[in-house]
Amino acid sequence: MPGPAPHYRPTFPDEFLAEARRLVADDRYSSIARLKAVVGYWGVPKIRALFEATYFAGLRKAGMPEE
Repeated sequence: MPGPAPHYRPTFPDEFLAEARRLVADDRYSSIARLKAVVGYWGVPKIRALFEATYFAGLRKAGMPEE
């Protein structure tokens, strides 16, 4: 059973996403579509839904483009 929505929603500076791009040699962090293509398999539907709701949502908030 999910709990209440968190009161604290952190924001991440643009430098975080820039640093991730710098640390990884390929261009997987250039877009969400590219990251999905590089990794390929995200597991069973429940795991994919969790990635969409948390990981990819966070990357979108950090400013990563869809394409």
